Amino acid sequence: MPNVLEQSRPRHSPICNQLLLKYRPDLAWWVNMLIENACNPAPNNRYSVSTKFSQDLSMSNPLFKLPQQQSLLKRNPLVFWQSVSAILLLLSLVHWVGD
Repeated sequence: MPNVLEQSRPRHSPICNQLLLKYRPDLAWWVNMLIENACNPAPNNRYSVSTKFSQDLSMSNPLFKLPQQQSLLKRNPLVFWQSVSAILLLLSLVHWVGD
């Protein structure tokens, strides 16, 4: 008879919690979302039947949308302002040399 602790332990693999695109950048985003949904640790969030999984695998689910990429200002404000300053410096040098 199985131990109670063994039954409460999740049976999913920790590899499913990792982003597959890290290892396979050639994969489509929706494939990564499909695998993530299939390996979800919460049973209510997984596929209830295999036919739904195979349907999503054969044609991409519209719910799996590509995430919006943030602008450079939001991702890395320091690099953004350094770039703006460098461009302004170049413009002012061109203007100064031109006079």
